[in-house]
Amino acid sequence: MEVIEAICSDIDEKDVLDVKKDIEDYLNKNTLLYLSKNTKLNFLKNKKILKITWRYQSKKKESILLDNCSLQNSIHLGSKQPIEVNLKNLYSHKRLLYYFNTLGIYYVSKINTLDITNRLSLENEFYHINLLKSTNLDHLIPTDPLNQSSLSIEYETYSIFQTIIYIKNGYLKKDLVLGIDLNDYKLNLIAHVVPRDCEMLELNMNYIAKNLKLFNNKIILSIATDSNLENKSFLNKWINLESIKVIEKENSSGLGESISFRDLIKLIENTNGNEYTFYCHTKGISKHNDNNSSIAVWIELMYKHCLANIDVMILSGKIFGGAIRSFNLFPKGVSPPWHFTGTFYWFSHILFKHRNVYSFILDDYYATEMFPGFVVKLENSICFLKDKADPFYECFLDKNMDCIVDNLDILESETAKAIVYKINELITIDHQNL
Repeated sequence: MEVIEAICSDIDEKDVLDVKKDIEDYLNKNTLLYLSKNTKLNFLKNKKILKITWRYQSKKKESILLDNCSLQNSIHLGSKQPIEVNLKNLYSHKRLLYYFNTLGIYYVSKINTLDITNRLSLENEFYHINLLKSTNLDHLIPTDPLNQSSLSIEYETYSIFQTIIYIKNGYLKKDLVLGIDLNDYKLNLIAHVVPRDCEMLELNMNYIAKNLKLFNNKIILSIATDSNLENKSFLNKWINLESIKVIEKENSSGLGESISFRDLIKLIENTNGNEYTFYCHTKGISKHNDNNSSIAVWIELMYKHCLANIDVMILSGKIFGGAIRSFNLFPKGVSPPWHFTGTFYWFSHILFKHRNVYSFILDDYYATEMFPGFVVKLENSICFLKDKADPFYECFLDKNMDCIVDNLDILESETAKAIVYKINELITIDHQNL
């Protein structure tokens, strides 16, 4: 992990200060990967906002099967052109650029191994390799009499990240996370969608569609069906359904999103410790929620803080992570000790080492919300935004927008956004020299 730049504003928010050397010295002494909220940072005394940009690098190797010199899998190694992954409105840890450098490309058969790095480089300008399945490479590779062969590709990846941190009296007000390469992990999305044509559907589907690139493994939608809903093809407005897995479930007003939860969980089940799944549903679809601004805020906060904090989730080592955590709100007798208010959470696939996972999925309207609190103890979960949020929850139900705003983290305030804008206006990264 290499720091590219580290910028602060002073305590009066007047001057922008370069603290790159201070950060690097601290990293060298502490091998910093993760600093939690409210950590005292004496070396940043009298500083207020920290903008830190860093690069994380790793080496990878892939083997691609050939048949009669035709690719059987697509090769996507990335680009040296600046690419901004679409995480709009996500305020925390933002992946800016993805680069790669090919170390070697080899043609491998039972007879010989041939270095074709230069041939493929010339053919594809090297810096942007994107070869689709069934591409024929016989102009680059000698015909293999045994038909079966492969390409062995070794390459370096390095990703560039940026985080804005608010500092007050020398204390961090938000977790600072460095050194996570999301390409080292499998990230899945499972979601239950009720296709009722309304503003709440638009809100949910826009967040899902704009952030699909975050998920590099399985994407599975459960779509509710009945005569009062749109046909599933209506969702092609946001997502190409042919490119993902889709299941259909008959809609149930009594069970809501719970009708598909067991099926979705089974479709991604495995015990890979480097695999994480995000679960969400089209919240607010009920007719009485139309134009409900407080529910809309709730939805946006859950998407924003869950999707922006997958790196915090990974580094925490916890099994579940969600935006808003509450306690004992369900009727006694069926209530877990804690839950994520509104659902929406990440979980590690270590979850599936638990023998009785499916016994905790109840035939209940609140089954998905209660599930994490039944399966693991509180200390095996992490909260990204608001903990002990029982009063916060009531704010949403009462549509008390003043109360909601008062409870938000400092990074949601207009003042903080203005400071971030100021720093971004004065400081820019020279992408050409990275």
